[in-house]
Amino acid sequence: MQVSALRSGPNLCCQQRAWNQAVSNQFISRLLLGGTHFHYVANKLIQKLK
Repeated sequence: MQVSALRSGPNLCCQQRAWNQAVSNQFISRLLLGGTHFHYVANKLIQKLK
């Protein structure tokens, strides 16, 4: 879907949107993989819910 948007021609808005999506996906995956702070916050929330 993102690749077709990038190949569809000079639609800069779609290219920028796909780029932003890729950057945010990379940030989220990096946060989930190595984010000890995220796990800390998640554990705090789970303890509050119990």
